[in-house]
Order: sequence, then structure tokens, then C-alpha cells
Amino acid sequence: MVLYGQDYSEARAKAGEIAAKEDMTFIEAFNDPYVIAGQGTIGLEMLQDFPEMDTVLVPVGGGGLISGIATAVKSLKPDVRVIGVQSENADSMKVSLEKGIIVEHTTGFTIADGIAVKYPGDLTLQVCRKYVDEIVTVSDETIALALFKLLERKKTLVEPSGAAGLAAVMEGKVDVSGRNVGIVLSGGNANLLLLSKIIYKSLEIEERLVRIDFKIPDRPGTLWRISNAISSVGGNIYHAEVDNLARDTPPVGYQSVRFTVNVRDSEHAAALVEKLKTLGFSFQVVS
Repeated sequence: MVLYGQDYSEARAKAGEIAAKEDMTFIEAFNDPYVIAGQGTIGLEMLQDFPEMDTVLVPVGGGGLISGIATAVKSLKPDVRVIGVQSENADSMKVSLEKGIIVEHTTGFTIADGIAVKYPGDLTLQVCRKYVDEIVTVSDETIALALFKLLERKKTLVEPSGAAGLAAVMEGKVDVSGRNVGIVLSGGNANLLLLSKIIYKSLEIEERLVRIDFKIPDRPGTLWRISNAISSVGGNIYHAEVDNLARDTPPVGYQSVRFTVNVRDSEHAAALVEKLKTLGFSFQVVS
């Protein structure tokens, strides 16, 4: 295995170079009729398991996956809506379909690296133009939250790209009310460090992880009073950090302390804040 470049385009160019130099056969990742046909079996299996499906959401990078699924599904059930989902920072297929030609289009970094492709293939663009009803884009923040929800509720680990379809529903980009929806969860290559950040950030977004900064007198028993107050309302201290050297620490004799507390929801967080107010210490909840 040769690891090369910062993204798919650079790796593909290098692979083509190696193939030409060593007289090898280069197999496209998505712009190949056999690859597309193979991925089309996903659409066949979805209709076999879920014949009443009338909408299917598919992550889109270069377009191979959705080309295969759309061809298979539309051939068997033409009225099924086929909707592609891209990161708003890598939406080359959406732009290419709008322009009618292949357009290289990325606007920045995305955590959904599995669909971070600079431009679609000529074959996939042709198939998508014929069979795909719509392409929508979603933010990285919603992709991360969708990944978190799949892990928490369904015990299913997908990579960020694989959560794009659910993210489109969560972000309201696709109207699914009253419809029978199939969502393709593709890829499980999750970076564990990124996964830990996604879990932490998602808990913050849902107000289930609260960070609170204190400026307190540097006296024995003060930290105990705070931790006891947190415990008394059912908060769980996830992390605590004391910093006596922070520049914004008040006069000598005070210290800066940050508590990260796990709570159930926003209502529980509000109860925690009210309890901490009774202690008389200066603090603020960090957003």
C-alpha cells in the first residue's frame, strides 16, 4: 500500500502514474461501469428488504455509489425519489449538475473526507443527470451530530461521510414527512481521535456537557463545596482543571477553576446553575 497526497485527487493522480510506469491496470474508485454496477446491488437489496421505500438518501463524492443505487432503484421503481447528499464544503456534483458540465468545486475542509472529491466523473455525472432527483448539502456540524446520534441510538458506527444522509434529514434539507425513507450509511472508517471530539462536541451542543469557569478564593474546602453542590443535583464531574497562573485570575489569593460537568439535558443544566449561585462564588458557563 502506498499512502500519498492530502486528498483523493492527489492520491488518484499518483496511482495513475504508478499504473502507467509499471504497466498496471488502474481501476477507478467511482467512474467505472463495473464499480457502479456493483454498488447498484445496494439499491436492489434495499428494495427487497423495504419494497415500500419511496425516498432514498445517498452520500455523494465522485458519484459512483449514487449512480449505481439510482440506476437499480429507478429501473425497478421509477417513482422513488433519489436524493444525493454532499458536504457544503465539497459539493462538486451538485454544482456540476447545475452547470451541466464537470466543475471542480470545493470551498474548504470537511470532516467527511470519504466524499471530499474535487470533481465527479464524466460517467457518474451522466448517470446522475438521468436518475438523481436532487442533490442537497449539509454542514460538518450536522454530519457530526448525525454520527453521534447513530452511535448513541442505533449503536452503529459510521464514518462522517456515511452519516451525511441522516444529517440531511436532521438539517431539514429533505422533506420526509409521510414518506418511507431509506438512508444509506456507507463506510465505517472512523478516526478514533476525531470520533472522541465529535462525541464531546455533540454532548456540548445538546447541553449534556457543561463547562463552568470559577474565580474562587484559594482556601481549603472551596473546591469541595463546589463539587458537593454539583453532586447534590445529580451532576457528574467529567473533568476539573485548576489554573493559578491564568492572566485573568483576580487578585492574589484567588484561583481559576474550570469544571466540565455531565448533565441530562438543558433543564438539568439550569438546575445546576441555580444551585451553584447559592454558593456565592463568581462563575460563568462557557459556550
